[in-house]
Order: sequence, then structure tokens, then C-alpha cells
Amino acid sequence: MNVSLQNPALTLAAPAAGAGLMVMKKALDTYRQEGRNMASLLAKAAPPAPAPNLGTRLDIRV
Repeated sequence: MNVSLQNPALTLAAPAAGAGLMVMKKALDTYRQEGRNMASLLAKAAPPAPAPNLGTRLDIRV
């Protein structure tokens, strides 16, 4: 006697759980890639600040 045939809910639950895990893994990979893209975009949008001593004095002598 096959036990899996006695309870069809167990037979249907295994593939559904596997599919749910695959979807969750795909979503996690997508979020990681979007995070990397966002970090790259922010690095390009805000270049590092110049040296703090530049531009603090103005010499107007001619």
C-alpha cells in the first residue's frame, strides 16, 4: 500500500513548496541586483568631495 496515495494533500504540497522556494530565491536575487545597481547609481551621482581646504580663501589683490 502506498502511503502517498492515501493523502493527496501531501502529494500536492511538495511541488508547491518547491515552487514557492524558487520564487523566493528569484525575488532575493532580483533585490540583490537592484541593491547593487542603486549603490552604483549613488556612487556616480555623488562624487567624492574635493579637498576641504580648496575654495576657502579668495585672493582679490591685483
